[in-house]
Amino acid sequence: MMTSINRGHRRLAELRDEAETRRQERTQRSPAEQLSLLDQRLGVGVGAKKERENLSSLMKEGARESKTKTATKTKTATKNRQADKSKTSRTRERAKDRRSREKREGKRKRD
Repeated sequence: MMTSINRGHRRLAELRDEAETRRQERTQRSPAEQLSLLDQRLGVGVGAKKERENLSSLMKEGARESKTKTATKTKTATKNRQADKSKTSRTRERAKDRRSREKREGKRKRD
């Protein structure tokens, strides 16, 4: 959608919308699809050297991850959730203790 607006809020908003659309389309593509799109646009192996390296490393990581067991990932996720839960409960407890102390001391402000 091209308009003749060169400056101003409307043009900036238009550019942001276009950028967001491109960003969403990009996130839906796999690294292999993105690499083939680069080949179509620029030519096979031409240009975008760093992007091509990043995409190839992502494809290699994806291949490695598919070989690993999902149980390992599940165990790690469970441990992380347990650590977050215990940290949150300690924080709540401290805040509760602080409120109780402030109430006893008469320091608590009322809205």
